[in-house]
Amino acid sequence: MKRDRQVDRLAWRWRQRFWDKMLFTHWITALSAACFIAYSYLLEKRWTVSSLVVERKTLTKWNNIIVSFTHSILSSLGCLYCFYKDPALTSDIINKFSYTSYVMASFSLGYFIHDFIHALRYQKISTAWEILLHHTVVILCFGLAVTTHKFVGYVIVALLCEINSIFLHGRMIMKLSGISTESTLYRINSLINIGTYVLFRICTLTWMTRWLILNYKDIPQPANTFGVLGMASITIINIVLFARLLFKDCQFVESKTVDSLKSTKNM
Repeated sequence: MKRDRQVDRLAWRWRQRFWDKMLFTHWITALSAACFIAYSYLLEKRWTVSSLVVERKTLTKWNNIIVSFTHSILSSLGCLYCFYKDPALTSDIINKFSYTSYVMASFSLGYFIHDFIHALRYQKISTAWEILLHHTVVILCFGLAVTTHKFVGYVIVALLCEINSIFLHGRMIMKLSGISTESTLYRINSLINIGTYVLFRICTLTWMTRWLILNYKDIPQPANTFGVLGMASITIINIVLFARLLFKDCQFVESKTVDSLKSTKNM
């Protein structure tokens, strides 16, 4: 009888700790989303932007990119710190996680919830379906990890993509600011953007998809099916976006090469 009571007490303590952690994590997610909403509001009301942004009527887009740019920097630093603090984090990305990685997953979940709501509010679904699909998959995957305390390491691996997002958003900031695509700053950012896109986005997504396929036995069937379909859709979206980047950002290289060849012939 005493033994049964001890078992019940241990079970109650375990459940209490579980709910305490889950509520704590959801509070972090809610606080993160609230902070990004407040940050976006302050940018809209208090921050003075260039006249070019105002003239083009892209103020809402500008503010949203600044918010996304900020998240990319913070999540990239947090992600790298998680791997620095625990290099063996990828040894078991189903069960293994640290306090820092748990907080980072919750923090980024809050951002993606904010950005999803922002896209619904300010953009047409017909033009924003790619980002809405991407964010839906991310929110469901991150939410699963945060709620069940599983696959947190998988989430941290996914956040490596945000390293590229720094330069991706930086590219858009420069374009909205009116910086010439032929400027040295834009060219350097473009080259880094393409390089980090391949390394931290395409390679990371490929590794994540491969991991899901190889470890399907250790993952519940519904979660594995959703994960594979979700990763496939995100990978396709990113490949299409990469093709657009190459087409747009490599045009100035081709034009400069043609111009230089023409000038050489004229000489």
